[in-house]
Amino acid sequence: MRRDDEMIASLCRELELDLDCYNFQFLWLMPIIEVMWADGRCQKEEIETLFHYVDAFVKLVRRDVPEITSERARRFFLPLLEPPTPSDPRKQASLARLVDQIVQDVVEPYAQDKRSQLFRICTDVAAAARAEGEPERRISVEEARLLKDLFRALRLDTL
Repeated sequence: MRRDDEMIASLCRELELDLDCYNFQFLWLMPIIEVMWADGRCQKEEIETLFHYVDAFVKLVRRDVPEITSERARRFFLPLLEPPTPSDPRKQASLARLVDQIVQDVVEPYAQDKRSQLFRICTDVAAAARAEGEPERRISVEEARLLKDLFRALRLDTL
């Protein structure tokens, strides 16, 4: 096992994720969870949007890997649908490190479409619900800050 793979497996254990030979397919969607956690809550509309994209991804992958199902994906993401409390920063830090690893894998020049698609999905999820206390805003200040960082990390600013 490569060192990066060992780190990813360790971070998944810290996040209580059931990582197996099929569920690793879902890891590239982890930046979405980080965006959902940015404002300290996962809103119903964000979760619905997440699973809309997860289901679409499953349909694409399932042609080659029939073991990957929407039910499997939902079980995989279930531990992440409740963001950590501020008194437990370990889980947030584990997710941030996992996202950093994943982003490194998709910043290759040949993956421009995947990077753009991932950013668009993250933006759609962030905009799915109104910002709490700011009914005119679709994206919270915290989500906007994280999206800006993700935009740079995905090297979309160099396109």
